[in-house]
Order: sequence, then structure tokens, then C-alpha cells
Amino acid sequence: MPWAEYPWASDFSGQRSIKYASLPMALGVSKPITKRVIHHMIIGEHRAPLVDVKFWDQLLPGDVPGVGGWHWDVWNDPVKGKYDHHKIYILGAKCRTEFESGFIDENAIHCYTGADRHRISPAKAQGCRIMIRCSWTTLRPQNLFIDPNKYIERPAQ
Repeated sequence: MPWAEYPWASDFSGQRSIKYASLPMALGVSKPITKRVIHHMIIGEHRAPLVDVKFWDQLLPGDVPGVGGWHWDVWNDPVKGKYDHHKIYILGAKCRTEFESGFIDENAIHCYTGADRHRISPAKAQGCRIMIRCSWTTLRPQNLFIDPNKYIERPAQ
């Protein structure tokens, strides 16, 4: 796997992908490294989040892993989401996430609100990518297992 700058990142390999999961469900299906990231995200929080984890095992250059274009998380509505807050961790395939205020770094936890619009840049490298997001929102847990490959926008050939 081309994660040379983060040699421990291969520990995410095989992580199951989930959407709108309760914290107990998310921790129950997470690899140890994913659990560590989630635990760091919830420090200091007073209620349980919804958890999304998406692991793509093989992105190609040009792939957009997620919602292409500018969007808001959970509700895709800045008014409904203005009281939500999120923490996100991303790593891999040199896909950058850009908020209107600028790009965020990989391999770090970033905080933002449901009113913060952002987009994902296309992969610049072939390889894996992980996205872990905790959301404090009024949406109820749905505990969905998902196929992350259904969340890839591929360039027209």
C-alpha cells in the first residue's frame, strides 16, 4: 500500500465502512486504530456522536471518494446543520478536503460545524483512504453497513 509517509496506516486495512452508527456499534466493528481515533474525537464531549467510517481499499488517481462538489455534512443544509458539530479524520490517496476557509491536513482531527461547506479533491495517488467522522447532531443512529465504493465519483473515460 502506498502509505509510505504513514507506515502505521496499513493498520486501517480491512476496516468495515459504516454510516450514521451509534457509538457502541461503531466501536464494536472498528479496528483498534480506528477505535483510538474515535476515542480521541470524543474526549471532552458530553454526549455520544453518530459515527461514519469509510475505508476505500483502492482509489485511482482522479477518483473522488465521497460527495463531489461543495456540500454540508449530515443534513446538506447549513440552516438545519448550524447547531451540529463534527470532527473528521482523513488519510490516504492524497485526497485533500477543502473547507471554504482552506484545506485541512491529513492525519489530524479537525472540528467544524454543520454550516461549514466543504468538498473533496480528486485522489492524486493510487491507494487506500480512510475517513472517520463523529457528528453531534439530532439525527438518530441508523447503524448502516455501507459499500464505500458506491461513494466514489470516477472521472469520465
